[in-house]
Amino acid sequence: MKRYDVNTGSEQASPRPKSLGPYSFLGPRPFREARVRAYLVRQHRLGRRLDEILDDRYIAGCGGRDFAWRVVCQPETIAQLEADVIQELQALLEERARIRRAP
Repeated sequence: MKRYDVNTGSEQASPRPKSLGPYSFLGPRPFREARVRAYLVRQHRLGRRLDEILDDRYIAGCGGRDFAWRVVCQPETIAQLEADVIQELQALLEERARIRRAP
């Protein structure tokens, strides 16, 4: 992207793309990642599939599917999802054991 310099009368390259916003120099916003992570884990606990969650309007408004996918790939998110899956499997195994013990 180019801008016009009034002093020299020539075009110069812009120092940063305008699409990043005026506060892009502050770097990534971890609170946004935390909100998306919390939403992903909460919806997963409710029984929704990951691909369904990634197509939600909420995810689109928080940065899109690519951003959410980067959050999913972070170790913290994987650990939370993994813990949920392990708890689910343990509950299913306990339920199955109860059914087998029932007369």
